[in-house]
Amino acid sequence: MYGIWEFSKSRMREFVKAKLQGESTGHDYDHACRVFTNAQLIGKGLDIDWEIVEAACFCHDLIDRKVNACSRDALIYKLSQRIADEKVSSVMFIIENMSFSKAYKGDKTLEMQVVQDADRLEALGAVGIARCFATSSRMGRTLSDSMEHFHDKLYKLKDLMNLKVSKELAVEREAYMKEFERRFLNSK
Repeated sequence: MYGIWEFSKSRMREFVKAKLQGESTGHDYDHACRVFTNAQLIGKGLDIDWEIVEAACFCHDLIDRKVNACSRDALIYKLSQRIADEKVSSVMFIIENMSFSKAYKGDKTLEMQVVQDADRLEALGAVGIARCFATSSRMGRTLSDSMEHFHDKLYKLKDLMNLKVSKELAVEREAYMKEFERRFLNSK
């Protein structure tokens, strides 16, 4: 099965890259790659299903309302060509319940915790600042509105992390953002 997944995941990555081509809010293919890199860092040594984690990391924004790169049915079809049906269900559950706005409070598999934390880490630090401004620009927000988003959402992410290692990584990234905010406010 490992050999089949290796072939299938390269085709899945090609599909995701094509669907996210030209995406300008920081929810692009590079974002998906960074989320997976974060997941590898967070999930190192954990007993998790890496097929589920990798598929969820790469596909998590495809059906997000901000991106809307493909339909839910199309994503399920593509996933079912590459992984077992029970894993498709797991990937879709993660994708459909991991967002900040969803505020899912139920039980989370370890795979979901890793993917959710990996995506949340991507919203913090230097990359998080850049993504915030990219999304704000596309939505017509001002710079001040973007800075308000730090408080409305981004500074809350550290405390929402599921795993200890994620919280530790989030502390450093949040500190970077607070220093950026301090400098921004002092430049007015």
